[in-house]
Amino acid sequence: MRGRPDVKLKMRFNDKMVEILGALLLLAYWGVILYFQQLINGKVATHFKLAGNPDSYGGKETLTTLPAYATVLYGVLALLSFFPRYLNYLDEITPENAEFQYRKAATMMKLWKS
Repeated sequence: MRGRPDVKLKMRFNDKMVEILGALLLLAYWGVILYFQQLINGKVATHFKLAGNPDSYGGKETLTTLPAYATVLYGVLALLSFFPRYLNYLDEITPENAEFQYRKAATMMKLWKS
């Protein structure tokens, strides 16, 4: 990490489209969960036995756990995609290959968010 060039990557059209897609999918995920949460009365199965029978229940509020985790993961990956200099690489980062390697890593983070 020491001595790595600090290259500022400009957002390309494809990068913007992937960012928009990821944000829309996350918003849709929240929308679906919140919509169906209003339709549920009572408890929700939270764990199942191997046979497929539920053995643990929780309130309908437990449905928001997974979208909350997804939102945190989205934020972490977004942060990492803006600072690819601090990621680990197999190849040595030189001034000649820095932009290519950083763009590859940032694109990977953006695609993971979608």
